[in-house]
Amino acid sequence: MDEYTPYLYNFRIEIPNYDSRYVQTGLRDFKTAGTQFINNERVIFLRGKNEGGVFPLTGYPSMDINDWKRYFETIRSYGINHVRFHSWTPPQAAFYAADETGIFLQPELPLWGTYQEKDTTLISYMKQEGKRIIQAYGNHPSFAMFSLGNELEGDTAIMASIVKELKQYDKRHLYILGTNNHYWNPQPHPVEDFFVAMRHGKATDNNSTDLRGSFSFADSNQGGIINCNAPNTKRNFATAIQNMDKPVIGHETGQYQVYPNFEEIDKYTGVLRPLNFMVFKKRLENTGMDAKAKDFLKASGALAALCYREEIEMSLRTPQFGGFQLLDLQDYPGQGTALVGILDAFLESKNVISTEKWNEFCNDIVPLARFSKYCWNTDETFVTEVQITNYGQSDIKDKIISCTLSTEDGGILYSEDIGNAAIPQGRLSTFKSLHIPLNHIKESQKLTFRIALKNTSYHNSWNIWVYPRYDKIREGVIDGVTVTRDSKVFAKLYQGEKPVLYIPKEKDIKGQSVGGLFISDFWNYKVFNNVTKSLGKESSPGTLGLLIENPEHGIFNSFPTDFHSNWQWWNIIKKSSPIILNEMPKDYYPIVQVIDNFERNHKLGLIYQLPGTKALVCSSDLFAIADEPEVKALFHSLLNYLKTEKKQK
Repeated sequence: MDEYTPYLYNFRIEIPNYDSRYVQTGLRDFKTAGTQFINNERVIFLRGKNEGGVFPLTGYPSMDINDWKRYFETIRSYGINHVRFHSWTPPQAAFYAADETGIFLQPELPLWGTYQEKDTTLISYMKQEGKRIIQAYGNHPSFAMFSLGNELEGDTAIMASIVKELKQYDKRHLYILGTNNHYWNPQPHPVEDFFVAMRHGKATDNNSTDLRGSFSFADSNQGGIINCNAPNTKRNFATAIQNMDKPVIGHETGQYQVYPNFEEIDKYTGVLRPLNFMVFKKRLENTGMDAKAKDFLKASGALAALCYREEIEMSLRTPQFGGFQLLDLQDYPGQGTALVGILDAFLESKNVISTEKWNEFCNDIVPLARFSKYCWNTDETFVTEVQITNYGQSDIKDKIISCTLSTEDGGILYSEDIGNAAIPQGRLSTFKSLHIPLNHIKESQKLTFRIALKNTSYHNSWNIWVYPRYDKIREGVIDGVTVTRDSKVFAKLYQGEKPVLYIPKEKDIKGQSVGGLFISDFWNYKVFNNVTKSLGKESSPGTLGLLIENPEHGIFNSFPTDFHSNWQWWNIIKKSSPIILNEMPKDYYPIVQVIDNFERNHKLGLIYQLPGTKALVCSSDLFAIADEPEVKALFHSLLNYLKTEKKQK
């Protein structure tokens, strides 16, 4: 049994003239070799999701095999081959369905708590329950891994003794003491067959122990690697897994919020009522921004998908990594409401990313580009390594790898084929470093770099942004436009006839703004804001990315943009203090709006024009990041707009 050929067999066991029994099972040899998983002598990479018991129509898991087959077939269409059950074990129907669809399962004992030597009742129960689970479901080939529970604390020696006893009872599965045990300092144990954690050891200032790209602000400085470190495609988790002697899986990877889809309310026709969605909808209506709900969903979803992509590619870029367990492919409607999926609680698409686009980076074979930054100047050379990770069925031989760099309208700026490529199964292979001059580009552009394995369905692509070298950012009068950081100067000028660009100092807007957050806020703002405050740490800004209603607006004349956050906005957002505009008219919206979470629902402006004026406000401290090519381009673009713009009505 594997993810490609889940063959099953029926065995008949008979005691002549007395009794007989049929057992359905499969043949598989699921084991480890160093830091990788092996199934039937083939290296596999676990592309997993979390299952937290989300059954909005019934409130309980189905006992019908066909329901579970639909579940597994849906997640397989998104490249998933593994499911971790968060502190529970599904019914037998799930195992039968997973056997048939080739999904590797990690059930868990029902504990999210602490093991103590004195708690003999708990210890005895967990040993017995573990054996009962193995006895009931152990013949299913999909039952590959077993965990003692979620984020356990307490006596590790007791946990190890339970695992030893379960191993002795049934050696057909791989075992761990728990999933992300000892939360603040996860460490592997010698008796474990593999290791699942959010980091390997304690948190560090440089995120070197992290095994996923995002965290709450309670758990990591500034929310983890993706929000802390300038974007590039070179980063991975190699440092965190060095010196490991067993496979490592990233724990609860992702957790990027998407704005509520209020059309989902009508789907709740069973035992649950969507009171949470009703509350969130009413809050938005009270602000007068309810007409923007679908736009908030679409833009925040695009950012969440972008961040999930980076999480998955970071995992695939890590040589000999074991896999990841997303939290999640679908929403979790509990614990404050965590709308962290690209699918809703019903496992249906929110239409924020297509399965085809998702499968470019979440698949058994994935092309990867490794470059140092996303924003370039036209006098630079774009340098990238070409890699392919192959966790497919077999080695790939004599294939052509096609590489292109193209414009938004499809024009090819560069093309090269790498011929007769041999791509061994079970590893990340590097083929060539490309050096592509950008000096033939004369204006700001968004480009697409694409790698494709010819005559297959495997391809992947990345946007980069290229800009001429614009003038330095400075205060003063520039071509008739006054650029100022002084609030008093701005107050005098903005009602006049002359154009003015105000870039406020952070201290001057401290009480009327929130912080700059590139990633979409982690899990649920209210839950982790309370946790962070209780620990005396800085809270997350709590925002869900940008909404740019009109990417063709005049302020973007030299700064190409999508309707949502993308990597060229990273520096600008990180150095921003989005201004609260709740007192502005209800029908007024900033040109670049920052989407707030459903707890606060602030109207937040990153860049906006004051009504009846030629005044622009940019709440990002462009002076602090003045050397970045995209920052100079945005500054140039804003000045160009103000030179010719009439008063906003």
